[in-house]
Amino acid sequence: MSGQFIRKALLIAVVILAALDGYAIYMYAFGSPLPYIGTLSLGPYQVAAASSSEAILYYEQSVPTRYGLITIIGVKGVNMVNGKTLWVTKIMSSSLAQPLITFSLVGSELFVITYEDHVQPPLIVTTINVTVINTLTGIITNSTTIAITPEIIIFNVVNNHVYVLEFPPSTNSMVITYYRLSNSPPYVTLSWNQTLTDVCGPYSTTGNIGIHEGTKYVLMTVPCNKTIHVYLLNRASGGGVVRSIFITSPSSVARIYGVINNTVIYLCGTRICGTNMVTNETWSIPIMGYLTSVTTYGDKAIVLMMNDNTLIMSTVAPNGTVLMDRAIWSYKPPWCARATPWRYTPSAPVQST
Repeated sequence: MSGQFIRKALLIAVVILAALDGYAIYMYAFGSPLPYIGTLSLGPYQVAAASSSEAILYYEQSVPTRYGLITIIGVKGVNMVNGKTLWVTKIMSSSLAQPLITFSLVGSELFVITYEDHVQPPLIVTTINVTVINTLTGIITNSTTIAITPEIIIFNVVNNHVYVLEFPPSTNSMVITYYRLSNSPPYVTLSWNQTLTDVCGPYSTTGNIGIHEGTKYVLMTVPCNKTIHVYLLNRASGGGVVRSIFITSPSSVARIYGVINNTVIYLCGTRICGTNMVTNETWSIPIMGYLTSVTTYGDKAIVLMMNDNTLIMSTVAPNGTVLMDRAIWSYKPPWCARATPWRYTPSAPVQST
């Protein structure tokens, strides 16, 4: 009898844990307050954005023509409490191939930004269009073309900012144009453009250009064969270059995380590295176990690493000094996996020596 009671109690505990995990995932995706009432049937749709009570979904449907593809971008707002569709609207795109689409939600306005290629004999030109949809009504309130060029061009959307990067042929330069998105007319505002010279010497990228935003500055990273060119731009004063440096690492620069003071924090092989953009001095610290995340906050870098069953947090100063190295969480596997769920036990913070 006691064994049956224990099995029922374990079953109830598993159900409760599964429900809590499901709610945690829902909160992470949509940030909706309690209570969680239902689920959304997405079907062919993907999530474009979400607010506290409304999910904005979209789908793409392309039809081939003799000139390329006609793509219909369907967007709809759905009430996350009762699952009802609030509005539906469509955007048409004409391009040689499937357009690249990204979204930015600013207040009650959804910005749908498309990257399209068109034939304009004898050239193939790239167009970046911005369509604004009011998420309360589904009405298209604005449609703007912010770029038309035959040159190599890419764009990056960070929060409510759009960066358009243009590479003039047979040069070693890059033109950056910076737009602000707002939830009131004129919706899209050209703030500044800046031309960077001697970008790669010669320009030949092997990866994506990274853009990290701070309060006043923009950290831009351009991969150049075996090096990476790092720019610190003053966003508030026309994108002027504050600092610029080439970083070379024998084990390659895998990822840039941000900048603290004048020091760029990045992943180099199996270590976390920092290079001062003024003095060129470089330091590195080892990764214990495997890396979970790295972020920059104020004048410190915060590194999370999983070592065996323990999550370790390290805070690092701009000069590479480890200010704190602390176990902040751990779990113990069961003595016997049979009929016993895993038990997670938070550990008390312990200052390393």
